[in-house]
Amino acid sequence: MRLANILLNRCIHRWDGAMANLSRMVCQDLMKKMNSNITFGDVLSSRLLFQLSMALQERIEAIHPLKSGKWRVCTDKNHWFLKQYATEKQFRKQWKITEKLLAAKFYTIIPFHPSSPFIVDKSIFALMPFIPSSSRAYTFQTKKEREKALRLLRTFHVQTAEFVNELDEVSPLDQLTRWQQRLDFFKESLPQLQHYFPKSLLISYIEMGKWSLDQLVKRGEQQRDPVIIHGDVVAHNFLQSKNGQLFLIDFDLAARAPAMHDYLQFANRVLPIVDWDLDQVMEGEVLTEFKDEEEFYLHLLFPTDVFRECRRLIRSINGNYQHAYDLTVTNFEKREAFFLKWKNELA
Repeated sequence: MRLANILLNRCIHRWDGAMANLSRMVCQDLMKKMNSNITFGDVLSSRLLFQLSMALQERIEAIHPLKSGKWRVCTDKNHWFLKQYATEKQFRKQWKITEKLLAAKFYTIIPFHPSSPFIVDKSIFALMPFIPSSSRAYTFQTKKEREKALRLLRTFHVQTAEFVNELDEVSPLDQLTRWQQRLDFFKESLPQLQHYFPKSLLISYIEMGKWSLDQLVKRGEQQRDPVIIHGDVVAHNFLQSKNGQLFLIDFDLAARAPAMHDYLQFANRVLPIVDWDLDQVMEGEVLTEFKDEEEFYLHLLFPTDVFRECRRLIRSINGNYQHAYDLTVTNFEKREAFFLKWKNELA
């Protein structure tokens, strides 16, 4: 028995060595033929390239970095989008959501390649078809763009309501706890933030956040049916193809919650664009149901975008100071007027 185990281990070792050599030879050949550099790291790129080439059965000609953790893979037949995920759990959540939506014939999302995920040294990667976008990036600048995005979002909510309780991978959203944590972090970061912004404005934001949060806790949340919310309703998560079809992408922050939370994110993003004119935000059929909802307006008064961007500024050396400045300082007078108007109406 001992001799058999020794022989078996030798065979396994030789097999692993042979596969490693094959992987190196295949990848060396691929790298010679490609016209762009690989940015995964030498060991990781070799093993990942081998997996990709075996799964695709296509000749990889180039890999172009797009953003951190995202690449465009060009083969002799197709173009693919490669994304790295923080954890396998994060990938599984998005894979399950995507599969359920496709089964429901919701085709305005991008499917995963059936060989995904690719796991290399605990790093998780997945492939999707690369969708060439229109020449102009999607924005919320026009009424037409906003209404198109809202209609897609509503259809997404209608579909996910059918299977929201079937996916254990999707966690429930506890918005008030999250906001309390953001407010606490903002208050604790006051000494650092004073180097960037006037202290008087920072104190005003703390007061806005405290008042709206206190009111939400005091009045309680209305019971609403849950759906799977996207969780990051920002314009760059809507991809418009060259033929005009709009796709909803990137479900990293998807959660189980009432659909209202996605619409609040949308409104929060759009208000500065329309000069804090709430009528322009609420126009259209999708948001009609919230026009008489005090809870919706109370949520809008919480300066979550300021707290979010200031936290990023403090935590990351790559924080976008100009964006944080525009939200915190440039928009302050109009935001304050908006806050006081609705505070008086809701008090």
